[in-house]
Amino acid sequence: MGRVRVRKYCEIEGREVDQGEIGKGYQLTKEQVIPISDEELRDLPLPTAKAIEIVAFVPLDSVDPLKIGEGYYLAPSGLI
Repeated sequence: MGRVRVRKYCEIEGREVDQGEIGKGYQLTKEQVIPISDEELRDLPLPTAKAIEIVAFVPLDSVDPLKIGEGYYLAPSGLI
């Protein structure tokens, strides 16, 4: 019933590292990692970040009147 710990260990320096020393990066090759800052990630132009794609409209008479006024939820296609 002991406590399980996760230790972050740098294989290159052979020592344990603090959370503040860990950053994000893109692995270009097995030996080369390009550092990426949080600001760079935030400023990426993601086309779907604030967009909703309307696939189709349905005729009004095909919608149950009891369902109108209830909440609707969006989900990625294929999940429903």
